[in-house]
Amino acid sequence: LDGSIGRNVQGTISNLAIAGPVGGNVDVEVGRLSLKDTAVISGNLTYTSDSSAEITQGSRVGGETTRKESSGMKAGWTQANWWWYLLLLVWAFVLGAVLVLVSPSTMEGVARTVRDRPWGSLAFGALAAFAIPFTVMILGVTIVGLPLAALLLVGYVLAIYLAQVFVGLALGQWIMRTALPSGSRWTLVAALAVGLIVLTILTTALPVPVIGTLVQLITIFSGLGALVLNIRRLGVTARQTPAQ
Repeated sequence: LDGSIGRNVQGTISNLAIAGPVGGNVDVEVGRLSLKDTAVISGNLTYTSDSSAEITQGSRVGGETTRKESSGMKAGWTQANWWWYLLLLVWAFVLGAVLVLVSPSTMEGVARTVRDRPWGSLAFGALAAFAIPFTVMILGVTIVGLPLAALLLVGYVLAIYLAQVFVGLALGQWIMRTALPSGSRWTLVAALAVGLIVLTILTTALPVPVIGTLVQLITIFSGLGALVLNIRRLGVTARQTPAQ
């Protein structure tokens, strides 16, 4: 923070350096905090961190400086928002469980593609993640293509959201491969629950934020790519069926 802030500063961040005046209090949960020589905090400084703040001699704090011990979890897991991650997990699980119960073979097919063709899924997913929005933009500039663009955009957003379900199911099946029998709908539901819980921990609870971001990108690309590959496979099968 280099500029002048005339009010309180609150939030959660990995690293924070204050180099300007703050007119109110500073209350942050942070991985590392530093106050530069030009930092002037008119109110109190309260921070939650595993390490002490780096406070230079030239900086000034008008009120009290208080450090709170971190819980050891990622900064994003605070009392204020842990329920939000739980709610997202429940939503994904409910939607995934419904899809598994309605069409177990389709869901297992996409999950199998994630496991058996990880690099292909990742590559196709990365390509689709950029190609589909570009296609939507091209179609959207024409009156005739506008309805198709809207339909494609809705499908794209839904596929991005479902990517975590596909990857979670694949991950859960791999983790539970020796513990649960295969072939049952409820076995797939149990595997989905395990996989989504692991994904949630990897993306939100690790102390290194960049790992969570990387896992999220891999999840989106892999899940989207596996879906694209399965749609492509179904299209090829449909074209070959009349010839047989």
